[in-house]
Amino acid sequence: MRTALFIRRAAQVTFLALFIFLMTRNRYPLNFFLPTDFFLRIDPLSALSVITAGRTIAVKFWPSIIVVISAVIFGRFFCGWICPLGTVIDLSDRTLRADQKRQKSGRLKSLKYIILIIILTGAVFSFQFIFFFDPLVIITRSATIIIFPILYYLIESILIALAGLPVTGDFFFELYLDLKGTALPVQEQSFYQGLPIFIILLAILSLGLISRRYWCRNLCPLGAMLGLLSKLSIFGRYVRENCNLCQDCVSNCKMTAIRKQDAVSNGTECILCLSCGAICPEESIGFKFTKGVKNASPVDISRRKFIGAAAGGIALLGLYKVTPVNINASDRAIRPPGAAEEDKFLDMCLRCQQCVGICSTTGGCLQPAVNEAGFEGLWTPIADMRRGYCEYNCNLCGQVCPSGAIKSLTVEDKQRVIMGTAYFDRNRCIPYYRQEECMVCEEHCPTPDKAIIFRLTQVEKDGESIVLKVPYVDESLCIGCGICENKCPVTGRAGIFITRSDEERIML
Repeated sequence: MRTALFIRRAAQVTFLALFIFLMTRNRYPLNFFLPTDFFLRIDPLSALSVITAGRTIAVKFWPSIIVVISAVIFGRFFCGWICPLGTVIDLSDRTLRADQKRQKSGRLKSLKYIILIIILTGAVFSFQFIFFFDPLVIITRSATIIIFPILYYLIESILIALAGLPVTGDFFFELYLDLKGTALPVQEQSFYQGLPIFIILLAILSLGLISRRYWCRNLCPLGAMLGLLSKLSIFGRYVRENCNLCQDCVSNCKMTAIRKQDAVSNGTECILCLSCGAICPEESIGFKFTKGVKNASPVDISRRKFIGAAAGGIALLGLYKVTPVNINASDRAIRPPGAAEEDKFLDMCLRCQQCVGICSTTGGCLQPAVNEAGFEGLWTPIADMRRGYCEYNCNLCGQVCPSGAIKSLTVEDKQRVIMGTAYFDRNRCIPYYRQEECMVCEEHCPTPDKAIIFRLTQVEKDGESIVLKVPYVDESLCIGCGICENKCPVTGRAGIFITRSDEERIML
């Protein structure tokens, strides 16, 4: 059994390492054989929520069928063997020295089923709420917005400091140059909403101060879904007749899945971590394929709780729907090229930030939304052209979107999609305001036929009549890529800006 326990821990480390590696590959150029959104594609809860809310078939989620089948066979083993957030929680619990003996009987276990019902009820009424609670979305978003930017910053700072040393400086400087653009991003990554996303992750890990795997036992809706599927499992834990009911397995079960009176486990809670078998002094615990495994599998939720959770989901949906959108900000809520029409986009977007992360390695315009698209659009990707721009030859955001909210387009098709339209602010644009020539926006315009054109205008300046090149936008050629706004030399708010005017969205 100890060998099996070692294999389980090795599997956890392997899958966590794979997750980390794929996150580092979520950048330009995107040339790894395994998709960087692999862990999101195997998420059956995300698949069900997106398909239900979006009323469409999200083909990229086909690997999640394997997880569903494996749950029917092996039960909730995904939580104990594969889930990267579960592994991080285990590591955090060890660091926090969570006291297993303080765990209660599990009165809050029904919460995860309530959360699952709220999520699915919202999806039925075409509302996406999964991004707050799905573990794979949470860990992907946290890694993209917080963990890796901080890690990259620390590595870069250390290498730069070492490059200044008198003897080994040249070596570390060359190492820094080699890593820049390969293991390290070309430009420093910085994202909006880092603090609230960090607080959510910190809160989940801090639950280990209460007891081990608190999140997994009581709050995780994916665990609840897999637990329901595990009722059909043909593989499970059993107890031999030589068991003396010493309670060691009960006190050491991180999921509180084992009953005190007979040491029988609850199959909907057991994550097959194998810890009970490894510590059993009588070697009374085993795992096997059989329909005759003595296994209690009650689902800890009553009819009243079910109806209450569904009603709560509908009420929450209503609250979101009646919250007004910030009209002044919504005009600047520019979506990535290939984005579905807005209602469908909000239904399908997981807020995983995969697109935001990969965009930071090219043009760097995508950021998590705050209030530009209303509360319903929280953390959906929007383009902040003052911070970055949509790279003309880049189509990576559609390739890494697991849900299909952003359609994968060829570079040629993407170059023809209109994200919005540029307009000049005549109170800030240098030729209009200062009556001085400036050609920066026209020089950077990437369209084959320049969308920014100059007309010669005679103006009065300092008592003299001069001929000035004044820019204007040919709206029939502008695709709203935002490089003009990004490169505008005016300090602060640019003299040219992009709005959602004439935007093209994909109909699914």
